[in-house]
Amino acid sequence: MNGCQVLLYRPRLCYGRLWIQFQPFELTDSGDIKRLLGDKAQTVLISAVIQNASEIGRWLIGEQAEIVEGLNLLPTARATAFASWIENRGQVMFFEDQLSQQRDYFVPRIIEQQQLKLFRNEKTERFFPERGDNKDIALYLGLRLISKGPVAVFCGTKAIAEGITKRVVQIYRRGFNQPSPIQFSDLRETQKLSRLFALHFGEKSDQFKAASLGVFSHHGNTPNGLRLCIEYAMQKSLIRFVACTSTLAQGVNLPIRYLVISGVYQGAERIKVRDFHNLMGRAGRSGIHTEGLVIFADPKIYDRRLSANRFDRRRFETAKELIDPNNSEPTTSSLLSLVKPLQNRFGDPIPLPVHIPAHRDRPFRLNVTACSGRS
Repeated sequence: MNGCQVLLYRPRLCYGRLWIQFQPFELTDSGDIKRLLGDKAQTVLISAVIQNASEIGRWLIGEQAEIVEGLNLLPTARATAFASWIENRGQVMFFEDQLSQQRDYFVPRIIEQQQLKLFRNEKTERFFPERGDNKDIALYLGLRLISKGPVAVFCGTKAIAEGITKRVVQIYRRGFNQPSPIQFSDLRETQKLSRLFALHFGEKSDQFKAASLGVFSHHGNTPNGLRLCIEYAMQKSLIRFVACTSTLAQGVNLPIRYLVISGVYQGAERIKVRDFHNLMGRAGRSGIHTEGLVIFADPKIYDRRLSANRFDRRRFETAKELIDPNNSEPTTSSLLSLVKPLQNRFGDPIPLPVHIPAHRDRPFRLNVTACSGRS
């Protein structure tokens, strides 16, 4: 016999407003919500990316729910571009509206390899960016665009974000001749942030050296105090370059102009469409910038879109799926996912007897007991 307990919290009215907080392992009953509301109360649910709004509206409000969608109502212009590197110099292909096999226009000779300085006893030539390294190309494009506006380089994992900061230290140490981001940032603010990085990681760390160049990492392992300082500096346009994971999409309002995508996979899984659109929404924030640009840095996405190899063609199709908001995943119940997979050895769903106490005026425990399927 297996059992599990789920703690349920009731929503509450505060200053005439209904506050509903969703956290892991919490269950909110629509009947409880409706009992708290008056007959003339108006419920408004707002979300930047929600695919099954009608279903959520019926659950929360009822059949009379009105759905207003604005998928194509963008307050600022936003273009999508792809790096392409077939010849000696790479270029960027631009798509203004929907993605197709043909680009709208392109910027030639935007990616140019630079030979880096060798240190003592080194014989192998070193270049930046390295061909075939989409992380290198993402960093290079970000450094080329920094003079035009704030840049965020999206990284699929924390290790990649830290790798970006390590790489930027290496290339400037080896004589990369592009101006560093600190030249376009507020010097005083950058020095303050660099000092904080030194206190956390030490002055010999790559994090401190990258911060001294005006490049900052923002991910789940970044100490909370540093994350808040980086977010504040980006919001006030005091710094201009951040390498980040999907933490950028989780409610952080960073007004960037250029979003460079180093890769669309977070470990072994592809980034969700709704998370990707949250990321895209950071490029070209209304009231701050008049336009935004999202660049896919991996040249294989565009250059192999017509390849005979199905896997190569799939890269471009994946990008199209991510950009289309209609492909956003539906909003689901985390609580349901705890009990939905329970099956017996024959694959049949396990019935879950539920006992709900009569005291509905305070939090209570919902006891869910599942049979193992054995006699």
